[in-house]
Amino acid sequence: MLLYIPDFVYGIVLPEIYDVLAKMKIVPCNTSGLLSTVFMITLQRRFVKLNSSAKKLGDLQVKMSQEIKEIANRMDTGQKQLRDCLKNLINSRNDLDELRSIIDTLEIVDDKRISINS
Repeated sequence: MLLYIPDFVYGIVLPEIYDVLAKMKIVPCNTSGLLSTVFMITLQRRFVKLNSSAKKLGDLQVKMSQEIKEIANRMDTGQKQLRDCLKNLINSRNDLDELRSIIDTLEIVDDKRISINS
């Protein structure tokens, strides 16, 4: 606990009183001591707020990093799926071209027979 003692009294307080106050966990202070203490408390409060804001910013940074990683993973999966689709499309197109080629070589001889032109 902090006890303010006006400057004109602070200078004449006996050392025994300081001992008694110390046993009671009371810190005596004059005007400059009080102002210094208030200043330090204000700085400490600002530091606590700043630390809290920095923690929130750090948490946000971690969350954004995780979200970006997740998006990148989804994009990688999408890219792989697109490659697979393109591969399937090319294979289907090749199969279709091969079938067309086979059909082009067929010749209908009569209603019941088909021959293959070579």
